[in-house]
Amino acid sequence: RQVIDEPAGDWTVPPPFPAFDAIDSRSFGAFLWRVFGEGRRANPFAIDAVSRPLLASSGCPHRCVFCSSNPGWRDVGRKPYRVVPLSVLEDWLVLIRGIGGRKIVFLDDVANLRPDFDGVLDILERLDLKAEFPNGLRADCLEPRQIDRLAERISLLSLSMETANPRHLKERVGKAMDPAAVEAAVQAAASAGLPSMVHYIIGFPWETPTNVQGTLSKAWDLYERFGAIPAVQYATQP
Repeated sequence: RQVIDEPAGDWTVPPPFPAFDAIDSRSFGAFLWRVFGEGRRANPFAIDAVSRPLLASSGCPHRCVFCSSNPGWRDVGRKPYRVVPLSVLEDWLVLIRGIGGRKIVFLDDVANLRPDFDGVLDILERLDLKAEFPNGLRADCLEPRQIDRLAERISLLSLSMETANPRHLKERVGKAMDPAAVEAAVQAAASAGLPSMVHYIIGFPWETPTNVQGTLSKAWDLYERFGAIPAVQYATQP
């Protein structure tokens, strides 16, 4: 497989347009409808026949202990992170819309790390495209006004708290984020009428039963107060 070994930052030569022209769009839409439209499978992000996947950035500069982004980075100490320039992204979205796409499913590791995330929302609004961010957005990079804009574009705001313990989140998990940022984001989402889902991880090697209970209690609290759906995962080790 190809290994990306370039420094972080914008592509100096933009990546090629995804090979959507090689796909029978009608058949792909029919496939998506068969998989998701009949209602027999979980579909939290409302994938439908006019949904199309896309990467507007690659990699992630953060060093969360559980993450598999940029395989091999622990050996080389580098985590390349690059974004598709806004001008190129808009061209891509115009082309995707021209071949039948109406909802863009961004598969970025964390799409709102880019400082021009407002520009991404501008493009979606200009082209009247819906969107989803299944891998989640970083809560401490989200402003209430952006959540208000997202409420018009997405069906579910996906966020990650991992653990309710601020010290563990910063020092041991390596996410360098305050759990309070997630609470503020789900509160803003609830005010905007936007459903939310928060990811948690329990069972880290250093955790005590009290730590785990603290995370589960926070998950229940955010669900009761703001309707934030808890998505609980278990920490595993190779």
